[in-house]
Amino acid sequence: MEENKLNLKNVKLIIWDLDETLWNGTISEESVKIKEKCLDFINNTLDMGIVHSICSKNDMNIIKEKLQEINLWDSFVFPSIDWSPKGARIKNIISLMNLRDVNVLFIDDNIQNLNEAKFYCDGINIILPEELNDLFVQAQKSEKKDLNHKRLKQYKILEEKENSKLNYNNNIDFLMSCNIIVEICKDCLNEIDRLHELLMRSNQLNYTKFRQNKEDLIELLKNPNVNAGYIKVHDNFGDYGIVGFFAIKDGKAIHFLFSCRTLGMLVEQWVYKKIGCPQIDVVGEVVTKLNDEDVPIWINQNKNESNKQNNENFNVTSKILFKGPCDMMQIFSFIKEGDNIKTEFTYTNDNGITIEGYNHTGQITTALYTTEEEKTEILKEFEWFDKNMLTTLLSTESFDTVILSLLNDGNLGLYRRKGTEQMISLCEAYYDLTDKKNWKKYINKEIFTSNIKFTKEELERFKDKYEFINNENGDVTIENLEKIYNKVKTNKFIILLGSEKKYNKKTGPAYVNRHLYHKIINQKVKEWANNKENVILINMGDYIESDYDYVGLINHFSKKIYYKLAKDIVKIINKNDISLEKGSRYLAIYRTILQRGKRFFDKLKYKIKEMK
Repeated sequence: MEENKLNLKNVKLIIWDLDETLWNGTISEESVKIKEKCLDFINNTLDMGIVHSICSKNDMNIIKEKLQEINLWDSFVFPSIDWSPKGARIKNIISLMNLRDVNVLFIDDNIQNLNEAKFYCDGINIILPEELNDLFVQAQKSEKKDLNHKRLKQYKILEEKENSKLNYNNNIDFLMSCNIIVEICKDCLNEIDRLHELLMRSNQLNYTKFRQNKEDLIELLKNPNVNAGYIKVHDNFGDYGIVGFFAIKDGKAIHFLFSCRTLGMLVEQWVYKKIGCPQIDVVGEVVTKLNDEDVPIWINQNKNESNKQNNENFNVTSKILFKGPCDMMQIFSFIKEGDNIKTEFTYTNDNGITIEGYNHTGQITTALYTTEEEKTEILKEFEWFDKNMLTTLLSTESFDTVILSLLNDGNLGLYRRKGTEQMISLCEAYYDLTDKKNWKKYINKEIFTSNIKFTKEELERFKDKYEFINNENGDVTIENLEKIYNKVKTNKFIILLGSEKKYNKKTGPAYVNRHLYHKIINQKVKEWANNKENVILINMGDYIESDYDYVGLINHFSKKIYYKLAKDIVKIINKNDISLEKGSRYLAIYRTILQRGKRFFDKLKYKIKEMK
């Protein structure tokens, strides 16, 4: 290869091959020894703020043990160590780290691997180990601005988040769980070095791409007519530090930029709305388009935003069970906790597997009608079956009110244990686990897996033991509800129905036309509940006015909607509104009267105005 002229100042990530690159020898065949110059280079570049990753054809356990032995394992993020081709893996590493390939260097002793990386990532910098001398010198002479390795620590946080994300059905659920806190700070001159660095290095989320020298930036910040601020972010995973900066003059953005470390959180959209949607003349390409309507509800969801629904908790004194997926968690967040309230929500077990079927009507009936001996037999069948997935308080306690969401019935796959009436619920119904055409997607985690590590052998064994239940017409749900109803000891049985109002924005294939399915199943549930006085149905679609009341898909709603749902549920529980206690038909009539009344008086006021 030609002599490399790469400037390390433009590099944010270095990806290493290992055998005959980072060390001499092949670890699977002989003992290896790390190259001292490479070790020094890693340490020097970490001090510069450059992070490192691995893409190697090797055994993960062997490599991890070796790197831990020489205290180097923790110096790498997003290591990719297996026997598959490297090109796609390198592209994935760069994507996970939210970087551009032009800011990445890949080092490998095999020219074929380098060319493959170049094929997948056109802008990537590639180099053979023997051509590293110039970079060694650059690293020794470069300014060391990150001696505490803050950038490495921040990418470690990102790595942990990506691993945790596998436990969630979708990205919205994950973001809601992160407790993302965003703070806008105004003492910009005290952070001038970091802000100038951010201004010069940010690209993917730099909307104005106006590069200013430090002196001019200081003068800008001293201008009393400039509204400037920097953005700090932290969440359950750690502190990201300063990740954004804006400077607005006369309603127009001079600077509006963010670090790629928070890419996907939509911090930039939240800030844009927070500062009043200034005019931004976007220069070049950016990965997130801003709009003047969306407010990411997962940001600062627990902070007081001078909004009634953020500081009000409804109180109930009777004994209640909330049972369902993430929608129930959001509703529950507005209700004052106490010993009288029990919850059974989607959970993640000790092995990192998300247990969602826990609240599908099919799995609930199995929990209610199956003997303990039979449950033990079922749970032994697969390692990814959880010890608590066939339990429910409905079988051991009585409640004044039980609140059950049916959203899982519309989403999750349902499977019957062959030769029995026992059912378990897993993953998405759209991707039948017993259909071989879906197996590759499950094994490669191309679709939602609940973080189960599926293998072909286990899927074949599952297909032998279980059969898929088609519940498109909702009849199975009705059968299950009848069985649950006959077992449940409660005065009020509140059932939440999915929205029948179409979500018009882009959604995954599993959610296309979900509103039509909800319409079918909701009608059957209404017919089933018609003569049951203690059953109250709440249709979430009654609360939806536009697509902006949804968040990402039809099963997730804005905080405003959850607040209204919580308020109405508490009215039912506390008997504050008799009209909401007589069944779903009365709830619908109640809302219809209010809506028609409002339209009537609006028209009346308009006619009176015309007459005047």
